[in-house]
Amino acid sequence: MSSLFCNECEALLQKQGRPAPGDVTRVEKDVSALAASQHVAISSNQAEGKASHREDDIAKRITAPSPGVQVPITPQPSIYSIEVNRVDQALNRLNDAARRIAAAEPDHQRKPKSSRLSPLRDISDEIQRHSTPLPSMPEQKLFNIDDEQSDDLGGTLPDLWPWLNDGDSGEVNAESWSNRTDPLNHRSFPNSIAAARIEEEDIRRVAAEKEGVATFKLPAVRKRASRLRIIFASLTVLAVLALTIDSVLVSIAFLNKRPTTHKIVTSNFVGSPTLTLSLTEVTYGQSVVLHFQHFSSSSSVYVTRDMDVPVTLKAPAATLGSYIKVDASGNAEASMYVENTWNPGFHTIEAEDHNTRYTAQTSLHIMNAGPTRPPHLVVDTQIIDLAQAPIGANSVRPLSMHNDGSGSITWSASSNSSWLLVAPSQGTFSDSQTISVAGQRANLKPNKDYNGTITITSSVGTSATVQVQMMVLPLPPGGISVLQVTPALLSFTATDGGSNPASQPLTVSNPGTQPLHWSLSNPSPTVDGRGAFVLASGISSNWLNADQKKGTVAPHATTTIQVSAQSNSLLPGSYTSTLLFTADKKAINNPQSVNVSLTVQPRCSLMINTNALSFTGVYGQANPNTQSLTLATSASCSGTSSWSATTSVPWLTVTPASSQLQGVTTSTATVAVNTANLAAGTYPGTITLTMSPTQNTQSILVQLIVQTPPPPGAPVMSISPLNTNFNVMQGQTGIAPQSMTITNTGQSDLAWKVISVTGGNPLIGPAWISILPRVGTIAPGGTQVLTIKVRTIIPPPGIGTLPAGQYNVSAQIGGTDASGAVVAGGSPQMTTVTMNVQVPCTLNAPTSSALTFNAVQGGSDPAPQTESFGATGNCAWPMGWAISSSQASWLTASPASGSFTADGQSASIKVTPAIGTLTPGTYTTQVALSYTDGNGTQLAGSPQTIPVTLVVAGFTISGTVNACPDTSCTTPTPLANATVTMKDGSGANLTATADANGNYTFTNVALGAGTISASGSDATKSYTGTASLTVAGDQTGVSVNAF
Repeated sequence: MSSLFCNECEALLQKQGRPAPGDVTRVEKDVSALAASQHVAISSNQAEGKASHREDDIAKRITAPSPGVQVPITPQPSIYSIEVNRVDQALNRLNDAARRIAAAEPDHQRKPKSSRLSPLRDISDEIQRHSTPLPSMPEQKLFNIDDEQSDDLGGTLPDLWPWLNDGDSGEVNAESWSNRTDPLNHRSFPNSIAAARIEEEDIRRVAAEKEGVATFKLPAVRKRASRLRIIFASLTVLAVLALTIDSVLVSIAFLNKRPTTHKIVTSNFVGSPTLTLSLTEVTYGQSVVLHFQHFSSSSSVYVTRDMDVPVTLKAPAATLGSYIKVDASGNAEASMYVENTWNPGFHTIEAEDHNTRYTAQTSLHIMNAGPTRPPHLVVDTQIIDLAQAPIGANSVRPLSMHNDGSGSITWSASSNSSWLLVAPSQGTFSDSQTISVAGQRANLKPNKDYNGTITITSSVGTSATVQVQMMVLPLPPGGISVLQVTPALLSFTATDGGSNPASQPLTVSNPGTQPLHWSLSNPSPTVDGRGAFVLASGISSNWLNADQKKGTVAPHATTTIQVSAQSNSLLPGSYTSTLLFTADKKAINNPQSVNVSLTVQPRCSLMINTNALSFTGVYGQANPNTQSLTLATSASCSGTSSWSATTSVPWLTVTPASSQLQGVTTSTATVAVNTANLAAGTYPGTITLTMSPTQNTQSILVQLIVQTPPPPGAPVMSISPLNTNFNVMQGQTGIAPQSMTITNTGQSDLAWKVISVTGGNPLIGPAWISILPRVGTIAPGGTQVLTIKVRTIIPPPGIGTLPAGQYNVSAQIGGTDASGAVVAGGSPQMTTVTMNVQVPCTLNAPTSSALTFNAVQGGSDPAPQTESFGATGNCAWPMGWAISSSQASWLTASPASGSFTADGQSASIKVTPAIGTLTPGTYTTQVALSYTDGNGTQLAGSPQTIPVTLVVAGFTISGTVNACPDTSCTTPTPLANATVTMKDGSGANLTATADANGNYTFTNVALGAGTISASGSDATKSYTGTASLTVAGDQTGVSVNAF
């Protein structure tokens, strides 16, 4: 800046010289506009004043600040009035002086040259201290920031150009530079960075010179922004943004209120697997869209209705039957067709994730299909003929059971004969189920007809009996092998997602006289309602395995193989398969089959009294009355289970939101809706009940109807409660009635009536229920109580005692004003009445009414047998059972005690004999089971006794009685009809009669030394004789010579 100022002054001196006193220097160019920025300009009409004396320094006179001229329109503010920093003030004054010199040049006779842009010549060597005078340094500072703003700038500037003064430029006292840095001695040639900076400044100065004005802007002084100011500004912006978003949301919530039917909510924010339906009330022939959400990624989901009944799905993705694949997000949609084979009423729809075994459930109601029928057990036949076959042969026949109503049936089956088997022996179904009935002829006497009875009891109070007949033929004579496999049926029980059941034994025997070579082929394909799923999911049908596939059995010997079932890959349901045994071509009873059943019981799940709720309210009026949910656990639950409830919409609440269930205890939750801030319309919502730790969800669909406000003065109707439940015993009389209250909260009389009761007469409903009165009038603010009565016995011409099961009706009640012209607010409303008819607590008969075991002395113990038993009906759960009497020393039963926690559960004991040192013969004992309910009371029919028979067979000894003329017996002849006796190793005396050829046979001969005696006569002589032997097994050809 100082260098520039010096060049300007020097140019003026060389061109103009010194003006005379009083001369006026004018500027033709108006530079007043230059004062618009940080620069100071003078008016074109302003004249410089006279010099104070002729000897004034022309530089001082030219560059001295001139008085400002008043601008006619708006005066420009002085730059000095806005400068705060005194250093900035001084620099601005220097800029003003430079501009005034440029403006005072007359006619622009000479402009400053741009000589600095020419290449530089280093003259540093020519400049020496001795030839360069020191500039004078005044005592005062260059700038004093303490001076007032009005101080004269000229009085504070140092004389940096002494050679321009009037006096000679002589030597300057060197003392003025003492203790100071001599710039001449410390000069240096600029480096590349400094040169580039100087070059940029020169280019800017040349551009300004071309315009006729030397412009030098002061560098802008950056001031550090306050940190608090930045934080405050940021918070302000965020607050404004939040208020804007809130305003938009409020506008959406309150400005879009209009009567509408809102879209069904199909999502659940909790994230648990859920199953929802596009429609909850349908008729036959309709299709319903199923929405699957939050299942495991790309998993297989199997869909059933009620109790494991497959459904047919149609989906965009590839599906097969009831099987569907969800996408990577665990979501899918499928269409389900409602067939006319479904019973009227409510149906449970269940989806199970095959990977996680998580189940999601909801319900569907079939309307306009007639009254709902209670469950009723029906069997397809009452007589089964197993025909005739040789000893050791098995005969198996199927037996189908059906439900001639709605709901589900829990059943158990038992037989009254040890040779008559049924498997599985218990279960639950809602549509149908097929079981196996078998007769095994092992160790039975030939040439005899056998008759037995199978009894099937159920939870619906009805029972069925099936008569079974069978005939046993003798084995053919001669050297043969016989294939005999026991038992003819095997039954396994497992829980969904649980461990595999324990293996069970099969015994392969050979009652023939030749060795038996047997083999076991691969199990036949699975036959059950889930066959499509097994194939589609890639699960092998070989869920059944045996530890031996072939072997050899000696005559009268046995071998045992272990059969196991792999249930962990199967979903709940009943599965059956067949093991096929084959033997030598000439073997008797070749081939033989054994039917195997596997029942996979559902895991512990939540049970609720309804899967759909409906509320009706009036805009601007009080909220509709609350409704209740009853929660319980399924029969497979044990211990304590926790549940929690979530809702999909804010206007829907469940209280309490979580609780616990233990055993057969129930829990009640209250469902409420809040119509505040809701416009008139229909609002759907979903309640999701989640049970842990068994991973089960129940979806309850809720519909809220908000009606438009009624006309002023119209009645308003409300009803409480909206659902009523009765739990009664089959055949019970004198059932206490329940009440329902109608309230008029409007301003005029309410005329109400029962519009319809589904399932029967439009006014009185089915014969088992009555709602009285059926019409009435309620004053404003008044109430009226309706009485609900139910009964379990319908007198003639009715059906008599109602079967056990669940009965449901829906009553629609409407109201108007007294004239009938104005519909009351809140009308119509739907109420539900449910009656659960339970059978009295009943003990199920054991699977077999008697047990029989067969063994051979000295051989292996017979295979154990399993007895299953249980209880159904309205029992005081939990129920305990125990083996109440001791058995014989050769028999054990385990476990010795246990309990049931709910209806439909069963228990099993394993009965095992040990022959030890038992001698051949027949042994009998019994197993007694006693039962006590949760109150410690012994149940009717307790104890139950199960007879047990053990037959220990000895060995067979056969031979011939010979009549000899002398002791040498050189010419023996058969002694026909001889009497033969034998004393075996146990001391038992056995008797037999020889045939016409003198042949005899002893069976069940004990081990050890024995003696055979024979006596008889022919036409001429009487004979007697004896023979000794040691019995270690079967023996033939033992001759007794009689003399």
